[in-house]
Amino acid sequence: MEKQMRFTWLCVLISLILPTGCTTKVDQGVELQYAEKVLQSYFDGISAFDYQKMRDACSPDYRLFEDGTIWTVEDHINFLQPMEGKGNISYSFQDARKTIDGNVAWITHRNIAEAIMQGNPVHFEWIESAILRKMDSGWKMVLLHSTTVKSAEPQ
Repeated sequence: MEKQMRFTWLCVLISLILPTGCTTKVDQGVELQYAEKVLQSYFDGISAFDYQKMRDACSPDYRLFEDGTIWTVEDHINFLQPMEGKGNISYSFQDARKTIDGNVAWITHRNIAEAIMQGNPVHFEWIESAILRKMDSGWKMVLLHSTTVKSAEPQ
């Protein structure tokens, strides 16, 4: 009888623990999708010259590190404004690795941009890492570190 009682309690404990572990992984996957959408939204904002969309994707203390330059979202917007109406750009991400740990997520990827500037096709490529934090208002990007991919030159 005592063995049967222990077995029953073990079954109860397992049934309580097992779903919790599964739910956590599912929740993390969903949260990571939300974080990833914020990153995509930032670049959609750039493509559309939608500066509010860019602002909405960023935390108040957001910083962009690109090739030795440190920008806020407002600095980035000021850089983009003179380009309005002079071309278009679209972004795609490759080799993305996504991780979440509590209220922090980070995504590393290759960012490839195809643009038309003053009628000429232009190709850009960066290696980037984005750090996002879950805040009361949802996921926000706090840091984007971007390094331009340099083409290998023959020696």
